[in-house]
Amino acid sequence: PVHVLKLHERDGTFVTAEPFLKGSYVKHNDNDGHVDTLDPVPQAFSHFSWHASEGKLLICDIQGVGDHYTDPSIQTPDADRMFGSGNIGEQTIVKFFRSHHCNCLCRAHGLRSPRAELQALGAVLRASSHSEDAPQPHESP
Repeated sequence: PVHVLKLHERDGTFVTAEPFLKGSYVKHNDNDGHVDTLDPVPQAFSHFSWHASEGKLLICDIQGVGDHYTDPSIQTPDADRMFGSGNIGEQTIVKFFRSHHCNCLCRAHGLRSPRAELQALGAVLRASSHSEDAPQPHESP
């Protein structure tokens, strides 16, 4: 479990703290498309996060000890930095799906193929770029 602490001695600065994880620390994937292990759980989890959020976010940079994961990165297609400077955005999502190979867990949960996810992402990005170009209700054409 992660804790958020407010340090009154430091002008109310917020910090996060988590317990020490004893054992071998393993990086499973990162926010640059690298997959470093064959463990199906972290890879399927990243894919599932995209599916469950309906293409709004991808949780990657999965690392930790055993099945205790820490310090993930949350990516959104528009990289609005809502989740910090590690949110690189569309580029990370594309790299993840280009390197991802669905495994037994992805298939058991009915997740789309990486190719289908990339095609859907492209359609969403095209639609959002067109809607940004369209006149807004308060603007004149």
